[in-house]
Amino acid sequence: MLRTLLIALCIGAGAAQAHADEIVLRADAPIVDVMVNGKPARMLVDPMLPEMMVFNPDTQARLAVRPVPMVNARAVFDDASVRARIARPRLVFANGKSSRAFTGLFGERWSERADVDGAMGPGVLPYDRVRIVLRDGAGGNVQTWRLPQREFWAVTQTIAGEEARVGFSLNHNETMVNRPLARAMDEARLLTLTGDVQRRRFFLGLTTTVQTARTEERAAGRPMGAVLARTDAPLAGNADVDIVTVTASAETPQRRTVTLGLNALEGCYEFVWERAAGTLSLRCD
Repeated sequence: MLRTLLIALCIGAGAAQAHADEIVLRADAPIVDVMVNGKPARMLVDPMLPEMMVFNPDTQARLAVRPVPMVNARAVFDDASVRARIARPRLVFANGKSSRAFTGLFGERWSERADVDGAMGPGVLPYDRVRIVLRDGAGGNVQTWRLPQREFWAVTQTIAGEEARVGFSLNHNETMVNRPLARAMDEARLLTLTGDVQRRRFFLGLTTTVQTARTEERAAGRPMGAVLARTDAPLAGNADVDIVTVTASAETPQRRTVTLGLNALEGCYEFVWERAAGTLSLRCD
């Protein structure tokens, strides 16, 4: 009985600390101030990123972010592989905790925002709870998912009859559907095309061709509505981007993914991520 009581006390103390060690961000400016190698920086928190960081090319020298010697990597984004160097800068956050998250050094910016030095996934934040406020308000219904990857804000759903990964973007209004999912939804007559093919910026200097469409399907409990459906054209890069097209094999077909934009999150109040539990909650009307 004593051992059970001690365990219960430890759990209770841990829960109290988790609720105390919280960071709250606004969706219209999810930016954190952090010390990078002893120098101040402003970093965009982007749920589209896993537990990693990306620094703008023009800020790497100022923040003394240097690549690890003789270590190269390729980051895979959807159907493209982009060459990167790897760094491990020292970060110190407002709560006094430090981190050495893996950092990808690319030749292009992740975000077009001019008021940040780079971007990081929410999993980099050394807080027990991360709350991102979409709009103020009480009430609503809460959906909670256990994340397949604890630090990556993506959940698994069934869309068009098969498993798909559902992510979230705070930087785009439109919902993006990748090529395999767009193809499957089109074959199942779940997409109604509404516009011509157009070229859009993806990130890191990559561009993609998309077509506007509408659907009645839902993802993560939210109506997808108007979407940008990627066409069969692969991701393309400019002359400064070392890109390799990734071709899926029959044994390992490319994952179907949809990234919900702010339009799909209309009517929602907040995200809450609990690190210890590995859960993500979304509160909406």
